[in-house]
Amino acid sequence: MQTTENETEVLIVGAGPTGLMMACQLAIQGIRFRIIDKKEQPTTHSGALIIQARSIEIFDQMGISQKFINEGIIANHINILFNGKQLHKISIKNIGTGISKFPYLLMVKQAKTEEILTDFINSRGYYIERGHELLNLYQDSTGVTAELRNPDGNIESLKNPYLIAADGGKS
Repeated sequence: MQTTENETEVLIVGAGPTGLMMACQLAIQGIRFRIIDKKEQPTTHSGALIIQARSIEIFDQMGISQKFINEGIIANHINILFNGKQLHKISIKNIGTGISKFPYLLMVKQAKTEEILTDFINSRGYYIERGHELLNLYQDSTGVTAELRNPDGNIESLKNPYLIAADGGKS
């Protein structure tokens, strides 16, 4: 097993929307990190679809809100269905009027969200290490030691002060 004393402060496990957003925020703050994901390719399915006003406000602070708005669809109503029949239709048009610069719910495919956030971290010199799987982790008073299986099958032991688990509910 290869042991690596990491020069980064944070290991992020999972490159979905949560892990990527954490990576963006660390990059903004100048905190060095590595981001890994066991999947070889980005997702093509949407587990996350709705982006709320507060998230768009954060994207705006990052300078990327317009990319999301250009890719998204503003939701105007919600249909309540039972056994395939519409029971009720609720208008949500301008749901945040007066409290947000973005008074709506924005529907964006998860794959597009991940692409925009990946572009953000790439532009700051960070890249997702795909095909890296977290096998085990051990925590002590000095930080976290993570055992990773790399794409070549080798096991790497990595020591970091912090680890962020953003690898989803099936981890």
